Amino acid sequence: MEIDEIRDENSLRAWLEEQNRYEISVSVAARAALRVYPVGRTFLTSAKLDEQRDFTPTIWALLTSAVLSVRKNAELVRAAASAVETSRSFGAAARSASHAAAAAASSPGYANYAAANGTATGMTVVEKGPEGTSNSELEQLRASQAWHSVQIDCRSLMVGGSVWGSSLWQSGSMFSKEWLETEFDWRANGPPWNTFARIYDDFWHGREPDWDYLERIVLIDPELWDAGPEAVAKAIEIIDEQQRLAALAKEQLDKRHGVRTSRRSSGSPGLGHNNPPESLSDEVNREILEAGASAGRALEELAEELDKTDASSARVDDSANRLLKALSVIANYCGQKLDLAVDTLIKWGIPAGGVWLAANYSELTALASGAKALAKLLGN
Repeated sequence: MEIDEIRDENSLRAWLEEQNRYEISVSVAARAALRVYPVGRTFLTSAKLDEQRDFTPTIWALLTSAVLSVRKNAELVRAAASAVETSRSFGAAARSASHAAAAAASSPGYANYAAANGTATGMTVVEKGPEGTSNSELEQLRASQAWHSVQIDCRSLMVGGSVWGSSLWQSGSMFSKEWLETEFDWRANGPPWNTFARIYDDFWHGREPDWDYLERIVLIDPELWDAGPEAVAKAIEIIDEQQRLAALAKEQLDKRHGVRTSRRSSGSPGLGHNNPPESLSDEVNREILEAGASAGRALEELAEELDKTDASSARVDDSANRLLKALSVIANYCGQKLDLAVDTLIKWGIPAGGVWLAANYSELTALASGAKALAKLLGN
């Protein structure tokens, strides 16, 4: 079967069976479902469903199949299976998303069938268009354009390329208006719809998404997805805060490394020249040295935990507490005059860890406090 011959469900299934590769089937199904979603949403709205509640499972199915097209693990497969169950009852407009999730949750053999069936189901929505009326000439044009986009995806996948760096409608879309209307509604409705709008817009225009971020969203507890948008919004808020703190932790690790490298290359200021360091008791020196080392370990462990999709609230809180304890040593020693602390510590030849703590006291305190607040939200 040649790619140019892919024009309906049977020809697509025959081609997919020849390839018999899970990632190809899931990619085709996921992009087909994403491609038709804006016009499918019009059908759902016209059916007078509660949009804000009932669209949530279909979004889950869309995102799950997309993520599984590029990475696969047991947790994601379970999420896909759950997404199938929650999204399959919304008619033809949403069944394309459900079939895509089914393909992602299946073995390669069934994935071929589900991908072809889901793509063809979506085509019925494309042909009718947002008005849902018959017009043979217009239907033929829409179907031709949609199948052409499927063919382009298949060609990219055959040569091992990534389809996610290409727009969903690679030969121009007749449904840009429907997506703009959907995007406007979603952004106006706030969380979680504004997040979904940003993610979908990346797909629409061919901007490679942040797959780690999408995986975290997909792995939100199925009960929360089933509970509706408010529950999902709260879960995404936690994900966003965790990612924000993870970025801050990495930034501080880089700063700590920079201070230590700089001190090693230049030597300890105040030593071996005409301005010897002022006297500093061994006890204070030891306390600051230990505080710097303790803070470094706490920060490394905090950064590692924040990078996990299943971050432990207990470990996040413990790392934050140890970081705050180390910071208190610097604050007590410097009498809260932290603007003078850095120069003083450098002058006295204090180890790099103490200098780093003093120079970044406010940022590290905010990071540790934010981590403690996050630990309460994680609740595991």
